[in-house]
Amino acid sequence: MRQHKRLSGRSPLTRFGPWNQISVGLFVLLTGPFLGGCVFDSSGLASQVDDAAVESDVVIGPDTSAVCGNQSLDQGEDCDGTNLGSMGCADLGFSDGTLGCTSACTYDVSGCTGSGCGDNVLDVGEQCDGTNLNNETCATRGFSTGELQCDPVSCEIDATGCYTCGDGIRTGLEVCDATDFGQQTCADNGYDGGSLICGNDCDSFDLSSCSTCGDATRQGDEECDDQDFGGATCLSLNFDGGSLACSGACTLDDSGCSKCGNGSHELPDEECDNGAANSDSTVDACRSSCLLPWCGDGVCDTEDRGQVCPQDCTTVLFTEDFEGAWPGNWSLIDLNTSDGEDLWGLSTTRAQSATHSLWCYGSGSGSTFGYDNNQQSHAEHAVNLSGHTGSVITLDVWMWWHTDESADWVAIGRSDDGINFAPLETLSGDSGGWVHKSYDLSTSAGVASFHFSLFFQSDGGSSVNEGAFVDDIVITAVR
Repeated sequence: MRQHKRLSGRSPLTRFGPWNQISVGLFVLLTGPFLGGCVFDSSGLASQVDDAAVESDVVIGPDTSAVCGNQSLDQGEDCDGTNLGSMGCADLGFSDGTLGCTSACTYDVSGCTGSGCGDNVLDVGEQCDGTNLNNETCATRGFSTGELQCDPVSCEIDATGCYTCGDGIRTGLEVCDATDFGQQTCADNGYDGGSLICGNDCDSFDLSSCSTCGDATRQGDEECDDQDFGGATCLSLNFDGGSLACSGACTLDDSGCSKCGNGSHELPDEECDNGAANSDSTVDACRSSCLLPWCGDGVCDTEDRGQVCPQDCTTVLFTEDFEGAWPGNWSLIDLNTSDGEDLWGLSTTRAQSATHSLWCYGSGSGSTFGYDNNQQSHAEHAVNLSGHTGSVITLDVWMWWHTDESADWVAIGRSDDGINFAPLETLSGDSGGWVHKSYDLSTSAGVASFHFSLFFQSDGGSSVNEGAFVDDIVITAVR
């Protein structure tokens, strides 16, 4: 502002009245040539000064108070109307707002705000100031965690340090989020390979699935490392045996494992492997276990024959235990019916096994004490021996006999035509119990019409003994 000097009383110039202007004009006229071209400016002189102006301010020198408001910045003015001289609130230390100008051409800062951004005091228009966050947190801003900050220039909330772990987007201070690893890999963290996992708090990597192949410890996505197979074996990989190995890439190498049935003879676990031709019933075939045939495998192989392995080369051609319906396929006849018809029949009096046996007088009608007089009881059964040429045919039978005298006897016979029978053995007297008998029928091997027979004969003398019992007949062929 310009300096003003207030004068009391009347101005000295007013005392001259109308002569004031005349006197001044003469002065200028007379002295003008001597002032070197200077011209007296009388614009500041009043033509009339009334009494009311006696008490007003009088300006000594140029008076510019009347030009404030002309929109022009004059000497001493901060501003003038809307002319702020390119100044704004920020130039005066405020952060925001609208600068104005007073009627006295001085700045009006009433429209400015944030006069102290950075002083930790929350001013009008500021969201925050320094450490004063106005009770705002990452949580109030919709995040789960992180660090909320205040912009030191604008005093506005800065939430770039906030984040929500688990939303799959790596933000704020997160190192990772779900599968967003920020282009980081296990290799960037000192491992050979594997898969990164994001920690539960998104602030670190879980490296448990990363791996370094060759350190003898199976890690991450390694299938193995050196001798560490993680419990895997050829068997657990659905092979039948063999040895696992670990490749240079830490993957399982099952080339040393064996799989029976794949048609490849894999040592040392397999003796053979013919793939689909492996069989547990075919003669001389590689077995389903990829082992060569052996005695006891249930198949009569070439090497088992000739009585070498009877357990595998024995075929049961006929068996009778007399526990079923009688007579079945047996043929019965009494060749002497003078004392009635006496036929072989079932009995529970004696049995080698179970409850029944075949008795020479099982259906007789004569003697009440033992077998009948004048018996010629005949029983026979056919057995087909064709297809067994060269085999050893054997008849096994259990016998119990007790006859009165040598004239009474029991015989076991054979026939290749079912008509002409020849005895295998004749028994009489007392056996003293059950006796196992075995007869070689190999000469009849290959005969389709083979028959064997049981024949009991007694004379006319009375009998008090039981005669003969037969049980558990078996005919086998051994190749």
